[in-house]
Amino acid sequence: MNTPTHLAAGVVVAQAVLRLKCPRIVAGGLGVVAGALSHLALDAVPHYNWIVYLSWFRGLPFHWLIREAVFALPVVAVAVWLGRDRWGLTGLALCGSLYPDFEKVAYVDFHIPRQLVIFRAHSLQLSSHTCGWPRPALVGLEVAMLAALLVVAFWLARRQQFA
Repeated sequence: MNTPTHLAAGVVVAQAVLRLKCPRIVAGGLGVVAGALSHLALDAVPHYNWIVYLSWFRGLPFHWLIREAVFALPVVAVAVWLGRDRWGLTGLALCGSLYPDFEKVAYVDFHIPRQLVIFRAHSLQLSSHTCGWPRPALVGLEVAMLAALLVVAFWLARRQQFA
């Protein structure tokens, strides 16, 4: 899965956490954990990391990361807008939703020691997991999932607004 889809799941987690009646420290911890679990769940779905393979910014170092960031910015803008009353909790859920990929980049590109890796099945390898599906179908599936996650996030935010 690409970064925007993971972030959209983080937006849903953030909206759910914002509804909890518990201390902020607990809600923040739950946001991080649920965000990371949402990441692993999305990575279990057949996917093709299509943003990584676009040719934009090819001459720059970490060009693939720049492309991911460009596509992620609109989702982050939605997250900030929907979570504007509690940016800290929203930020924690978003960081949790990206943590497994932060860890993977730290291990694969920056060679952190293996002992520091929490999500070993995820982070010790680069992966696209297509299950033999054609790439256009995988891109369509991911775009549909991204849209669905954003719709759910807006729905949760709207419910909270009128609760």
